[in-house]
Amino acid sequence: MKTKLRVAILSIILVLSLAGTSTVVFASEDYRTVTVTSQWQWIARDSNGFGCNIKIVGQLTSLGTRIDVRMLGKNNNVLWQENDSCPGLSNRVYSCGSDVYEIQVRVDPGVYGTAFKLEEEFFYMIGEFNRCFATQKVTQEGICAIIERTMLELLSAGITGREFLDGWCNTDCNTINENAEYVLRTLKDAGKQNNALTDWLFERQITQLKDFGIFDYMEKIYSCEGHYLKKNPLSIARVIKPKNREDSILIGDSLSSDIAFANNAGVDSIWFNPSRTKNLTSLKPTFEITSLWEVLDIIQ
Repeated sequence: MKTKLRVAILSIILVLSLAGTSTVVFASEDYRTVTVTSQWQWIARDSNGFGCNIKIVGQLTSLGTRIDVRMLGKNNNVLWQENDSCPGLSNRVYSCGSDVYEIQVRVDPGVYGTAFKLEEEFFYMIGEFNRCFATQKVTQEGICAIIERTMLELLSAGITGREFLDGWCNTDCNTINENAEYVLRTLKDAGKQNNALTDWLFERQITQLKDFGIFDYMEKIYSCEGHYLKKNPLSIARVIKPKNREDSILIGDSLSSDIAFANNAGVDSIWFNPSRTKNLTSLKPTFEITSLWEVLDIIQ
């Protein structure tokens, strides 16, 4: 059933149609690689609570084995547990709320030579990006400083933070959802205003939108460069005006940034969740979809 929203501003978060690093962010104060046993062991901790997505990577020698995962609160209370949750020789992304302070893993008794591993410097750097810019405006200089502080292998290879950032911005690492162009064109033809809101650099996102053939469907592009990240309430005023709040709906695939923005702004939201990731946070999307086609069923 279609909503009765009179959508004047459709805040299209860029990851609506792109598979970017926001889906594999790992942010933690303390994390480690462990040999997994039948006893629960911690693999990541954060004294401030996670409030982000994490990616668990399994490296088990026993075929067909899966990893049990559980998440603990501030007082070591079990908030969530799922047996056979993570593939033993693959990975899975988990959405963790800020009430999650520790993540633990285990396997069935008798599994031989099992091991568990987290993504290392790159995803740690992404986590630090989100942490450091949680309360301050994003700048390229700040990003370069974070890269040099967290990715030490670059420094040992003689690569500066600026060189890495420039190379990263010129690397085509995203793909477009096959339905994105049609959905955006249909909405624009119906008189809706498509705006892109992104937690990345302005010029890079302009280039990607043009490369994917969807730039012309966008009315405005809101970048975090020189501004705040989406999850910061201070990012709302320049995007959502009071007179347009009831007529706006936000689409995004990240609970911790996209849906957080919508909840803070008091606007409706659509959580694009094609992988059917469990929502373990207190954030509440208005709608949840697994295909972009469903956007057209919601918005009229």
